[in-house]
Amino acid sequence: MEKTLLYQFLIDVPRAAAIWSVLLVLALGVLTVLVARPEPAPSPDRDPDLPDEDAAAADLRRYAGEVAVAAAGAAQNAARRREAWQRAQAELDRAWAAYDEAETAARRLAAAGALPAPGTPPHPRRVRRQGTLAAPRRDDGVLAG
Repeated sequence: MEKTLLYQFLIDVPRAAAIWSVLLVLALGVLTVLVARPEPAPSPDRDPDLPDEDAAAADLRRYAGEVAVAAAGAAQNAARRREAWQRAQAELDRAWAAYDEAETAARRLAAAGALPAPGTPPHPRRVRRQGTLAAPRRDDGVLAG
């Protein structure tokens, strides 16, 4: 078995080296052709350094169109964001008004809680008697409210 593996290795290595050598020669040949290829000759009727005016104008028109489309999209996005902000601001105002109402009610209830609860509800006769006693003094504090 060892002889067979060693024999195959000694036979296959030169074959692989030959294949890689052929591939390397082909790659160098392609590279030489690409490097040595001549440049196309410029047309004699115009200067090669100056860009074509029609092409430049077309590029500017295309760029202006792209800028116009981008500006329209930005305007739509700004309008959408402004509407969302206004809705959020209105919701904030409603929430703040509700908070103010709740705080006012809570303060009123806290102030009412400071008064002691009556032990027994006043009897109508008692209320009438207090009213008649207060009448000659013109004290209507019992009858008020």
